[in-house]
Order: sequence, then C-alpha cells, then structure tokens
Amino acid sequence: MKKIAVIIPVLMIGLLGIFQSCGEEEMLGPNLQFFGGEYIDADETVEPGAELKFSWLATVGTSDLASFSITRDGITLTGYPDSDIPKDNYSDQVTLIAPLNDGAYVYVFTVTDENIMSDSKTFTITVEKTGGPIDEWTQTLGSHQSNTGSSFASSNGEVYNLADAKANATLIDFMYFYGVTNLATLAAPDDETIPTVFFSADGPETWSTRNSTRFSETSMTVAEFDAVEDDLLLVEHAEGAALTLVNELAEGDVIAFVTDADKDGGAKMGLIKVATIEAGAGGTMQIEVKVQKPE
Repeated sequence: MKKIAVIIPVLMIGLLGIFQSCGEEEMLGPNLQFFGGEYIDADETVEPGAELKFSWLATVGTSDLASFSITRDGITLTGYPDSDIPKDNYSDQVTLIAPLNDGAYVYVFTVTDENIMSDSKTFTITVEKTGGPIDEWTQTLGSHQSNTGSSFASSNGEVYNLADAKANATLIDFMYFYGVTNLATLAAPDDETIPTVFFSADGPETWSTRNSTRFSETSMTVAEFDAVEDDLLLVEHAEGAALTLVNELAEGDVIAFVTDADKDGGAKMGLIKVATIEAGAGGTMQIEVKVQKPE
C-alpha cells in the first residue's frame, strides 16, 4: 500500500502538466518580409539623393497588427509610427530619398501587434557618389615654332598642326606655345594672345570656330592625378574654371579645364598633367590628359 501511495501523486502531477499544456496557446508574433525586383530587399549602395523604394508584407500572428514604423539611424521618420494599418495582413510600399552626404545609414522597418510582439528588418544603405567614365590621352605638343603640332582635341586625343587645326577648328580645345614672358603656356583658341603667337594664313584668326575652353590651376600632386579613375576629381577641380590661359607651367603641374559648351555633346571637364617640357619656341611639352567621355 505504501508503494501505491507514492505512485498516485506522481501521476496526478503528470496529468496536471498535460492539462496545463493543452490549455496554454503558443503566442506567435507578426512576420515581416520584403520584396525585391525594383525594390530594395538587401543592403545597397546608392548615389546621393537617390530614390529608395521598399515594398513589404506584414502577416498577423496570434494578435492583431497594431502599428508600423520606419527609423533611420534610430530616428523615427515623419509619418511613423503608423497605427492606421490593417489588423490582419498589411502590404504597402514607400519611396524614400537617400541623404545627400556620403555615409552608411541604417533603416529599420518594424511591425508591432496588439500584444507588443514585433518583427523587424534592417537595411544598411551606403550613400556614395560614384564618378563617370573618362578618356585618357598622352601626347606631345609642339610650341609655335616646332614641327610638332600645337593644337589638341580632348574628344579624340589628337594633336593637329595649324593647317589641320583650321580644318578641324570645332575640335580644338587648347594650344601650346613657349613665350618669352609667358614661358610654357596652354591657351584656349579664343584667348586674345593666340593670334599674336600663331600668325599665319592658317592662324586661329582665320578659323571658323575658336572654342572657349577655360582653365583653372590646381594643387593636385602627380600621384593624385595618376590615381584618378573616374570624373569625380575632374568635376571638383574644373567647376568654375575661368582662365583663358595658364602660363609659366612646370613639370608636375596639374591644370583643370572645361571645354566649350557649344561643342557637340556639350562641355566636358578634364585634367592636364605636365609631364615634360623642352623649353623654347621650337620646344615641346608632353602632357597626360584625363577627360570626361563623350556621351
């Protein structure tokens, strides 16, 4: 009888546990999923000010859905949390605008139910300005008394003597000469000094077009120029260029320029590195040019 007395309490405890388990319903929280395609469904890198398009579906768990919220770097976006959402399944989309400053921004989307249970999705959006493609040319320009051509076209990287430059005047972006006072000089075809240097039957005064290329001096190093692979620094240094010529140039100088806006394809920005200079009116200048690709 003592053994039976011990067994009965044990059975009662077991049965009580079974009844309690059957009586308790497992609480399930909501579920949140995002769709791809034209929408963002993973971490992404975008341009400043780009559109950020998200599309989602929130499904109900045990309790009705109560609210939906979006934060960026811990700050709730305007219009959220939104408590006016369907109680069962909630599908929607939103288009946000990426910040204008470079950096990594964390966006968190959260759906919460009436039982304060929630599901969240986090996206890191990296804002990074990317540059456009460039052309690269290495050429030797002759001064005004050299047998080597003095006129350069950045659209094709070609050097022209005066006769050919006249025939292709719409292409010519700048000319080289070595003057007594100006020394090593790059000048736009429309610079007022040019006709006094290149005075001949094919001189710029006789051209149908004298392009208004403009220059600006930079503090870029040779290493910085050599590292350029896109047009970001071209634009940074060439914007606002206003000089019709740059003179007293030395090896290692880096000059920015903007081509004439009336040329085919519009204005293009570029950088010129002075590689070598052979002094004198009959000398030469070797240059390396990086310029925005024609569209």
